[in-house]
Amino acid sequence: MIPVVDTHQHLWDLERFELPWLSDPDVAMLRRSFVMNDYFEATVGSGVARTVYMEVDVDRQQRDAEAEFVVDLCRREDNPMAGAVIGGYPDADGFLD
Repeated sequence: MIPVVDTHQHLWDLERFELPWLSDPDVAMLRRSFVMNDYFEATVGSGVARTVYMEVDVDRQQRDAEAEFVVDLCRREDNPMAGAVIGGYPDADGFLD
């Protein structure tokens, strides 16, 4: 099997982070934590060798905490996270600066 790099991995732990967008009734099915073990279950047999974390739009006051949480995951050897973290608000002034 060819090793796969998942370039858009989302994880969130609702015991640690607030995700304001989860209050939208249209996303009720997502209103639970999705942690690394959930990711492992969802990707069994897919050949994922590495992943790139994509931010999950936590409450703005928790952005630094989210980054620290993910960087810690990247340092661990028990998961495929490659050490890449993509975050921010693309529509914000200065995002591309």
